[in-house]
Amino acid sequence: MRTVSALAFAGVLAIPGMLVGLMLWYLLGQPEGTWNPGVVLACNLVPLGSIAVGAVLGWRAGQDPEQAS
Repeated sequence: MRTVSALAFAGVLAIPGMLVGLMLWYLLGQPEGTWNPGVVLACNLVPLGSIAVGAVLGWRAGQDPEQAS
């Protein structure tokens, strides 16, 4: 059950992470180039960080099947 909860939380938090990354990219002046630090931060690290936080929160919120019995 923990895995399903972690995947659900990560999936739900992916959308806000992408929106925050898009706003950050826009505020940084819409940098171009694949390896530009602004692009890497806004388009990769922010959404992936949001997904990772969602997975951790979902894992902690899920029930362990061995303890549920």
